[in-house]
Amino acid sequence: MVAPQLKAAIQTGYLSDASAGGRVAWVLKQDLAEAGARVVLADHTPEIVNLAGRPVTYQELGQVAAKVAQKTIQVHEVSGTQLLDNLAMAHLTPMEQQLTAAYQSYAQVGHNGEDVADSRTLEQILGRPVTDLAVAVEQILNDPKML
Repeated sequence: MVAPQLKAAIQTGYLSDASAGGRVAWVLKQDLAEAGARVVLADHTPEIVNLAGRPVTYQELGQVAAKVAQKTIQVHEVSGTQLLDNLAMAHLTPMEQQLTAAYQSYAQVGHNGEDVADSRTLEQILGRPVTDLAVAVEQILNDPKML
Protein backbone atom coordinates (compact mmCIF):
# COMPACT_ATOMS: atom_id res chain seq x y z
CA MET A 1 0.00 0.00 0.00
CA VAL A 2 2.98 2.25 -0.47
CA ALA A 3 2.12 3.11 -4.09
CA PRO A 4 -0.30 6.01 -3.43
CA GLN A 5 2.11 7.65 -0.97
CA LEU A 6 5.02 7.30 -3.43
CA LYS A 7 2.94 8.79 -6.23
CA ALA A 8 2.01 11.73 -3.99
CA ALA A 9 5.65 12.17 -2.91
CA ILE A 10 6.80 12.38 -6.51
CA GLN A 11 4.05 14.87 -7.37
CA THR A 12 4.62 17.07 -4.30
CA GLY A 13 8.33 16.50 -3.62
CA TYR A 14 7.44 15.68 -0.02
CA LEU A 15 7.21 12.32 1.80
CA SER A 16 5.69 12.35 5.27
CA ASP A 17 7.22 9.91 7.75
CA ALA A 18 5.42 9.18 11.01
CA SER A 19 7.21 5.86 11.54
CA ALA A 20 9.74 7.23 14.07
CA GLY A 21 12.58 5.71 12.06
CA GLY A 22 10.95 2.30 11.87
CA ARG A 23 11.45 -0.05 8.97
CA VAL A 24 9.21 -2.13 6.71
CA ALA A 25 10.30 -5.10 4.60
CA TRP A 26 8.67 -4.24 1.27
CA VAL A 27 8.38 -7.09 -1.23
CA LEU A 28 6.70 -7.06 -4.64
CA LYS A 29 3.53 -9.12 -4.89
CA GLN A 30 5.03 -10.97 -7.84
CA ASP A 31 7.97 -12.12 -5.68
CA LEU A 32 5.56 -13.34 -3.00
CA ALA A 33 3.31 -15.03 -5.56
CA GLU A 34 6.27 -16.80 -7.15
CA ALA A 35 7.57 -17.94 -3.77
CA GLY A 36 4.10 -19.04 -2.68
CA ALA A 37 3.65 -21.12 -5.82
CA ARG A 38 7.04 -22.73 -5.32
CA VAL A 39 6.21 -23.59 -1.70
CA VAL A 40 2.82 -25.07 -2.62
CA LEU A 41 4.31 -27.15 -5.45
CA ALA A 42 7.38 -28.35 -3.54
CA ASP A 43 7.50 -31.90 -2.23
CA HIS A 44 8.82 -30.95 1.19
CA THR A 45 8.35 -27.57 2.83
CA PRO A 46 8.06 -26.47 6.45
CA GLU A 47 4.63 -25.61 7.84
CA ILE A 48 5.66 -21.98 8.29
CA VAL A 49 7.81 -20.09 5.79
CA ASN A 50 9.25 -16.60 6.45
CA LEU A 51 8.84 -14.53 3.29
CA ALA A 52 10.39 -11.24 4.41
CA GLY A 53 12.18 -8.67 2.31
CA ARG A 54 15.06 -6.43 3.37
CA PRO A 55 13.74 -3.87 5.86
CA VAL A 56 14.10 -0.20 4.88
CA THR A 57 13.15 3.08 6.50
CA TYR A 58 10.79 5.59 4.91
CA GLN A 59 13.87 7.83 4.53
CA GLU A 60 15.52 5.12 2.40
CA LEU A 61 12.30 4.56 0.48
CA GLY A 62 12.07 8.29 -0.26
CA GLN A 63 15.68 8.38 -1.48
CA VAL A 64 15.08 5.44 -3.81
CA ALA A 65 11.85 6.96 -5.14
CA ALA A 66 13.62 10.28 -5.78
CA LYS A 67 16.39 8.54 -7.69
CA VAL A 68 13.98 6.44 -9.76
CA ALA A 69 11.74 9.42 -10.57
CA GLN A 70 14.71 11.76 -11.00
CA LYS A 71 13.01 14.28 -8.74
CA THR A 72 13.78 15.85 -5.38
CA ILE A 73 11.79 14.32 -2.55
CA GLN A 74 12.19 15.67 0.96
CA VAL A 75 11.36 13.20 3.71
CA HIS A 76 10.03 14.89 6.84
CA GLU A 77 9.29 13.27 10.18
CA VAL A 78 5.76 14.17 11.24
CA SER A 79 3.20 13.16 13.85
CA GLY A 80 0.42 10.72 13.02
CA THR A 81 -2.05 13.61 12.82
CA GLN A 82 0.25 15.59 10.52
CA LEU A 83 0.69 12.49 8.36
CA LEU A 84 -3.06 12.19 7.80
CA ASP A 85 -3.36 15.93 7.09
CA ASN A 86 -0.52 15.77 4.55
CA LEU A 87 -1.97 12.70 2.85
CA ALA A 88 -5.35 14.44 2.57
CA MET A 89 -3.68 17.51 1.05
CA ALA A 90 -1.95 15.18 -1.45
CA HIS A 91 -5.45 13.96 -2.47
CA LEU A 92 -5.10 10.38 -1.28
CA THR A 93 -8.46 8.74 -0.73
CA PRO A 94 -9.60 8.25 2.87
CA MET A 95 -8.86 4.52 2.54
CA GLU A 96 -5.34 5.22 1.21
CA GLN A 97 -4.77 7.67 4.05
CA GLN A 98 -5.81 5.17 6.72
CA LEU A 99 -3.81 2.29 5.21
CA THR A 100 -0.70 4.46 4.84
CA ALA A 101 -1.04 5.60 8.45
CA ALA A 102 -1.51 1.98 9.56
CA TYR A 103 1.67 0.89 7.75
CA GLN A 104 3.65 3.72 9.30
CA SER A 105 2.28 2.95 12.76
CA TYR A 106 3.25 -0.69 12.19
CA ALA A 107 6.77 0.40 11.22
CA GLN A 108 7.42 2.32 14.43
CA VAL A 109 10.68 1.35 16.06
CA GLY A 110 10.38 -1.83 18.09
CA HIS A 111 6.80 -2.32 17.00
CA ASN A 112 6.93 -4.91 14.21
CA GLY A 113 9.98 -7.15 14.46
CA GLU A 114 11.63 -5.75 11.34
CA ASP A 115 14.93 -5.65 13.21
CA VAL A 116 15.07 -9.43 12.74
CA ALA A 117 13.51 -9.66 9.26
CA ASP A 118 15.70 -11.61 6.87
CA SER A 119 15.20 -12.08 3.13
CA ARG A 120 17.42 -15.19 2.87
CA THR A 121 14.54 -17.69 3.09
CA LEU A 122 12.55 -15.85 0.43
CA GLU A 123 15.62 -15.63 -1.79
CA GLN A 124 16.37 -19.33 -1.29
CA ILE A 125 12.83 -20.27 -2.32
CA LEU A 126 12.96 -17.92 -5.33
CA GLY A 127 16.41 -19.13 -6.34
CA ARG A 128 17.41 -15.49 -6.81
CA PRO A 129 17.60 -12.23 -4.88
CA VAL A 130 14.32 -10.47 -4.14
CA THR A 131 13.56 -7.71 -6.62
CA ASP A 132 15.79 -4.72 -5.90
CA LEU A 133 13.96 -1.86 -4.18
CA ALA A 134 14.72 0.60 -7.00
CA VAL A 135 13.38 -1.86 -9.60
CA ALA A 136 10.31 -2.47 -7.43
CA VAL A 137 9.64 1.26 -7.03
CA GLU A 138 10.06 1.78 -10.78
CA GLN A 139 7.57 -1.02 -11.49
CA ILE A 140 5.10 0.41 -9.00
CA LEU A 141 5.36 3.91 -10.45
CA ASN A 142 5.04 2.72 -14.05
CA ASP A 143 2.08 0.39 -13.50
CA PRO A 144 -1.22 2.34 -13.55
CA LYS A 145 -2.95 -0.55 -11.74
CA MET A 146 -0.64 0.00 -8.77
CA LEU A 147 -1.52 3.67 -8.34
